[in-house]
Amino acid sequence: MYQGVCHRTDISHLYVWFVSLLKPEIDLCLGSADGLFMRCHRYVAEVCETRQLRQVEGYSDRQLLSNLLIAWRDLKKLRELQGYTSTPLRLQIHKEDAEDPAAEIVAWEEEIHKEVDELEEEYQEEYNEQLEEYSKKLDLWKKRRKALVWLHTTCNVFL
Repeated sequence: MYQGVCHRTDISHLYVWFVSLLKPEIDLCLGSADGLFMRCHRYVAEVCETRQLRQVEGYSDRQLLSNLLIAWRDLKKLRELQGYTSTPLRLQIHKEDAEDPAAEIVAWEEEIHKEVDELEEEYQEEYNEQLEEYSKKLDLWKKRRKALVWLHTTCNVFL
């Protein structure tokens, strides 16, 4: 069971590593003169997808630990109920401390800021698309309204 938990943590680190590899590629694409727009868009989508996978993986890691502790508590209760508490059995969970906690906090905050910036950019693009669609519909409505007013005034003149 412990090996599975360690392996899952390694997967989370793998996602972080993958995002760190894709970020320079995005910056390189955006800075290129020929504007490889589709390639950059694909890289951005991959970064977003990888971040989501990392978040899901982190959530499943926390759920796994929670389920492990719940199962351990139930096992202890069952052992007490069956009278097997005379033999000691302990669960040991080792918390790994960061080598440099301050640097890890700074990296974590930078990652949060990057995610927020990407979300802002994504929402701004969506807003601009919706605003453009609204402007087109508004122009069409104004043209139709103008035609109706003209038709109404023309019909009233002939009556």
